[in-house]
Amino acid sequence: MQHLSNAYHKVQIYWWYFWEYLRFVDFASIRQALQYAISGRCHSEDRLVHSRMGTFACRKNTTDFMYANYNYERKVKKFIRKNLSNYDTFLDVGACIGDYSIWMAGQGYKCLTFEPVPANYKVLQKNLALNKVKGKVHSFPWGLGSHQETVNFEVRPHNKGASKVLREFKPTQVDDENFGTIQSLDGALPKLPLNNNDRVLMKLDVEGMEGEVLKGAEEFIKNCPQLMIIIEATISDQSSIVALLDQWGDFTYQAIDQHNFAAIKQSSAMVEYTQAEDLKRMNFIVTQVAEHTSKDAKILDVGCGNGNMSLALGANGCEVLGVDISPKAIFYAQKRNPYPNVFFAVKDVNTLIADGKKYDAIVCSEVLEHLQHPEKLLQEIRKLLTPNGVLVVTVPNGKGPRERLVTRPVQWLYAHQPKLWSLLTRIKARLGYQNTTTQSLAEDLQHVQFFSKRALRKLAKAEGFEIKTWKAANFIEAVFPLSFLTKRWKALQRFDCQVADKLPVGWSSGFYMVWKANQE
Repeated sequence: MQHLSNAYHKVQIYWWYFWEYLRFVDFASIRQALQYAISGRCHSEDRLVHSRMGTFACRKNTTDFMYANYNYERKVKKFIRKNLSNYDTFLDVGACIGDYSIWMAGQGYKCLTFEPVPANYKVLQKNLALNKVKGKVHSFPWGLGSHQETVNFEVRPHNKGASKVLREFKPTQVDDENFGTIQSLDGALPKLPLNNNDRVLMKLDVEGMEGEVLKGAEEFIKNCPQLMIIIEATISDQSSIVALLDQWGDFTYQAIDQHNFAAIKQSSAMVEYTQAEDLKRMNFIVTQVAEHTSKDAKILDVGCGNGNMSLALGANGCEVLGVDISPKAIFYAQKRNPYPNVFFAVKDVNTLIADGKKYDAIVCSEVLEHLQHPEKLLQEIRKLLTPNGVLVVTVPNGKGPRERLVTRPVQWLYAHQPKLWSLLTRIKARLGYQNTTTQSLAEDLQHVQFFSKRALRKLAKAEGFEIKTWKAANFIEAVFPLSFLTKRWKALQRFDCQVADKLPVGWSSGFYMVWKANQE
């Protein structure tokens, strides 16, 4: 059965390669791929190959044409696409012909590309020019390792992307195409276009030198606030790499395919937020704040709870103040805070007005529904905004499925049948229910306001605001205990969020909004 499974897998891969070439009417590559699969011989002429990745100069008698195909390391690319929104900077360590960097530049990423083999670097430069991404891709003709040195490479004649360092040979002729320079990432950092708040996705494919590269990047790994490393571990020992990374940060690990795995550094906010709706809300807030402010903006997070949103905003470099009236919540937020630009305080908003400080953006996420008099908070917030500042508000939809079918019945049980409520809570915990996130350690989190879309418009207008942007949260996922029903509950959560985007906003379980103060 294993032989049949392997055969099926190979046929599937060949089909994907074939389909990619066919999409671009590249019959020459189909012929060459068949020739290589049958006889092991490569094409005998330099040529251009077109694919979803871009346009690539492929050298004769090499397997370059395979790297240019989107379906080379297909699962790695699918994994990257799934995580695109979490990062903004790509480090391509062992870039070869530049296929990944060119593709990622097309996704809007800032790319730093490292390739020490002179022959590979030459074709990399040609491909950057062909795809007109030289301004987006910063390329370096050296590799990364644990320290600075000049080394000899074993350059395979056909598969030049699999070049390995030969430690037993000492360089004697540094202009030879088999010699290259290596240095540590930590040592090179001062001359690299990297910022403290960059959210970095690193791809590491260096033919057994993965551990050396990581040792030379220790300080970078420790200090990078949001980092994912995709590691090719065919030659390197995965367990030793994991042991190394665990010394420098809180990482989780995920297998991608039989050769590659991901090491994901857990920022404080990302550890707390695993639910699709929470991540969608966080992405909306971070994106809207970034769109309406500059990088040196001052942000106020009102009712910050455990600090999840403040930390997500702080990861982008803004100065953030998170305030809450719960000492317990603020203590927890302070304990988790890794950022010098993020501050937490036990404060009521009205005490901030006396400080005389103004904010470019104020976040009020999942707060107004807990207040008997939300209009009073909005009046105070308006005084704290700069003239062109924005208020980002998220609240549950009081007429939506979650509030009608979950929140109201649960609150009634809590108030009138406390023993039954306690029993149901214990049963949920025992069964491993995972569809909730702790937003705050405050004692009282009851909903006392159930806003409709019309009521929110009326409230905003009464307090001198206009709602400029509406977005739906999720639809009906929160009504059903999906983690009881299927192991694919996270995928269903994401699907439910996508469904909400296609439906009228008023049907959703929550509202995401951008408010602007009317100018007097």
